[in-house]
Amino acid sequence: RSWIVPPSGVKGVDLHDVEDHACFVPKKCVARFTGHDAGVHRIRLFPRTGHLLLSAGLDGACKVWSVAERKCMRTYVGHTAAVR
Repeated sequence: RSWIVPPSGVKGVDLHDVEDHACFVPKKCVARFTGHDAGVHRIRLFPRTGHLLLSAGLDGACKVWSVAERKCMRTYVGHTAAVR
């Protein structure tokens, strides 16, 4: 099974169904993803399922994280400056 395929039990989100979920400001830290050598400029969740997280670092690296396992799945390097 490919790591990019959502785990079983994770259903996709209908982008037009705003009643499906609620957004809120978190009250406490529930997870910490560490691995960049400098700050992170941007993070994005995988579209529809949100089972993966992409981080663009000021260290010139992009990382793909598993949200469920809270670990780095892939690291892409090659930029000489910060990734925006």
